[in-house]
Amino acid sequence: MSIISVSYEELFETLKYEVDNLAKMLLNNNYHEAVSDGYHILAELRNSIEDWCEMLDTGDIDEGNFKSLLFDEAENFKMMALRKAGLTIQEIEDYKASVFKLIYSTIVTIIKQP
Repeated sequence: MSIISVSYEELFETLKYEVDNLAKMLLNNNYHEAVSDGYHILAELRNSIEDWCEMLDTGDIDEGNFKSLLFDEAENFKMMALRKAGLTIQEIEDYKASVFKLIYSTIVTIIKQP
């Protein structure tokens, strides 16, 4: 029995929905750029997230390891659409951190569902 109670397709649709909401909430004036950068993170990390979820399922890693693996990837993303829109480095970094926190919390919540 898998610890993930939804398919990966459903997981990523949920993550996209949550990124969309986050962009509206935090960067409504730059919504399209925020969504673009958030979706880029999801697309680039999809294979890794699926692999990490499988590793969680088999017990090869725990939630702490998963969090470390995920957040270690944050520095690889430059949020180009938001940079081009002229946001400050702090605004960009805050949004990026929020996207990674959202990914982590969403997956952990799904994992803990019966």
